Amino acid sequence: MLFSFFQPQSFVAPQQRETHSRQHNYVLQAGHLIGHKIRVNRGGPDSIEGVLLAIPGDYLVVLSDNVIVYVNGSHVKSITEGSRSGGRSGGRSGGRSGGHSGRRVVHKSFISAPNFQTLLSRMRHKHIQINRGGPEKLDGFLAEISSDNALLIVDRELVRIPIFHIKNVSVSMKGSKQSSKSSGKDKQSSKSSGKDKGSSKSGGGKSGGGKSGGKNKGGGRR
Repeated sequence: MLFSFFQPQSFVAPQQRETHSRQHNYVLQAGHLIGHKIRVNRGGPDSIEGVLLAIPGDYLVVLSDNVIVYVNGSHVKSITEGSRSGGRSGGRSGGRSGGHSGRRVVHKSFISAPNFQTLLSRMRHKHIQINRGGPEKLDGFLAEISSDNALLIVDRELVRIPIFHIKNVSVSMKGSKQSSKSSGKDKQSSKSSGKDKGSSKSGGGKSGGGKSGGKNKGGGRR
């Protein structure tokens, strides 16, 4: 069981729902920017530049430097069309320039969910990165999700973080590197086992065939 960081729901639920509703409406107003290069928030570790792929619910899906970032709508303070880095993030994504003021057609798979909390639930048992930078950045294994909190395993430590304080999330490169290493080890072990089988076959053929042949020859002379 995860322990809630919040007060009882009856005290904070109405205010939280009202704030969440306002932020959700603000995020939905950016629907016309889908396919465009944008900058979410003006600066600092919360600023994200890239191509807006979709707005499935109360969060944004942004392709930034070939990494899909899911931005919690509750922490979106501003959305700026265009980016200072030019075609940096969009060029790596493999998108094509369209005919509508820099609109890019980008084909990239991403996780879709009706809301941010359900999105985190669908990322359970994956290595994820919470927040892009700053002291609140976390990179670890998402073990559990409750209605209020996320439980991460970070360097053998259990870290609980309130979902409301998660500004953005992305699939961590650490998990993909570990999976590639394990697959490489499996390939090496399969190759070595194949070599062992081949050597045992060749050894058996030499010993068995030579001895039996000698006996047959000796029997023929008698």
